[in-house]
Parts: sequence; structure tokens; C-alpha cells
Amino acid sequence: MRTAHDDTIQICLNAKFAKSMPPPQTHNPRLTKPGEKGAAGKKQGSQRQTPNVVQAHSMGNYISVGNSLFKRFHKYKDLESFEGCQWFALTSTYGSEYGDIICKYTIKHKPTLLNLGSLAVRAMMFKEHPDLKELMDPDEQYSGGKANNLAHNTIRKYYGDRYDGTFISETLVDDEDLEGASEVVLWKNFDRILSAPIRYTIPAPQN
Repeated sequence: MRTAHDDTIQICLNAKFAKSMPPPQTHNPRLTKPGEKGAAGKKQGSQRQTPNVVQAHSMGNYISVGNSLFKRFHKYKDLESFEGCQWFALTSTYGSEYGDIICKYTIKHKPTLLNLGSLAVRAMMFKEHPDLKELMDPDEQYSGGKANNLAHNTIRKYYGDRYDGTFISETLVDDEDLEGASEVVLWKNFDRILSAPIRYTIPAPQN
């Protein structure tokens, strides 16, 4: 069975590369979509358990420096203007409703991310902060609207000092009840993690 020590990794997601890698070995063979379930994690003494960061290649989903993340804008913002939680996609075609300006960022430093597709990581989070369980219920968090924003702002409040953000990959999750698109969310160290973007605009459709 995977543990939080195995599942929280330094990772930057790149869809093409991720799809080429074999799925991780888990206690649950159903690897389909993103969410929560599973046994509670353990604490050491009176201290909170902090999952160790391990090399991503040991998980079979190695994503290296030099790979890409994508973000769309209605109105462009540079890295220095980013504040709070910022969402990134694995492909340039995802999220057309978020704007016609597409930015492609190259990873120059691996972020430390919480794997929200791991049951062990989620169990650890829920044990440390029980209020997250309702906010991170997949039917709620990935239902659209402001739910995912609220969930991530709360995660950031609790874990912002220890992590750069979160990730979830629909091809690397522990349970079929998890749902939602693959995403990376960063809340700090933007200019340390990401290079200046390549920016281009999709022409608006002609009505």
C-alpha cells in the first residue's frame, strides 16, 4: 500500500510525458479519475506527519524540469502579478472558457506539491484538519463554480508554509470515485518555479 511518504512528490505535470509512463502500483487497481476515501494516516508522537518528498521517477510518473504547464487568461498577467492560488493545465487546449490568451510556462525548478489523487495524502490531511473532508469531497470540490477555489484556499491556509501547491492527475489516482480534470495549483514561488511564458492568442470565433 502506498503511503503519504510515497505519494507527495516534487512534480511538474506534462500530459504527454505522463501518459507515456506506466501507472503506479497501488492497493486499488482502479485508476481512473480524481477524490477521497481511505484509512486515516498516522502521526508520530505529538508531531504532525509531513510526507517526505521523494523523486518522482520512483512513482512511475516522473515529470522533469524542462516540461510545460499552460494557463489561459482573458487579460494577461505576468508572474510578478500572481497572487494566491493559480491554476495550470497540462495541455494548451484545456479551459477555453478561461480566455483566448494562452501562456506556456517551462518548469525550471520542481515544486513541492500535495498529491490530491492519493488516498494516503488525503487521509493525512483530513486527520490533521477535519474541516477539509467536506470541502475536498470530489462531488463538491470538482462540481464547478467556486468550490475548488474555496477548497484550495483552505488547503493553502493549512499547508502553504510547507508546500508550493497541489496536483491531481486523472490517470494517476487511487480511486474511481475521484473526478475532475488534471491540474496543478501553485500558491507561491511562481518566478522560482516557472520561466517567463511564451504567450500567444487564439483568434476569437467569427459569429
